[in-house]
Amino acid sequence: MRRESVARWGSRLTLVDPVSGWAAHRVALLTGSVHRWRGVKAGMDRVLMRVSFVHGRGLEHAVVVVGIDSQGRVVCVGRLLPGRFERLPGATWTLELPDGHPCPAPGALVALYAR
Repeated sequence: MRRESVARWGSRLTLVDPVSGWAAHRVALLTGSVHRWRGVKAGMDRVLMRVSFVHGRGLEHAVVVVGIDSQGRVVCVGRLLPGRFERLPGATWTLELPDGHPCPAPGALVALYAR
């Protein structure tokens, strides 16, 4: 998943694991910390960012974080608590989902589609 191959910031995307059938719809692509902050404050609950380190400042609730490498493989899954920090080793992209939302398993290969 190269940055150039995805749509511009704020675009809505769909991520899919074709093997398991997992999908996340209406995912906002955020290209920087300012955009991420705006996204969280605007109530966006599904975001994809090109980062491997995230913070929970401004969050009211925990979120699920999924680390995805440059080839689209899930390298780690964790939970980001409000006010905390989370490093996602090996990740090029981070997908944030609402707490309790189904997520792909580590090792899954996800595909990205513009909506």
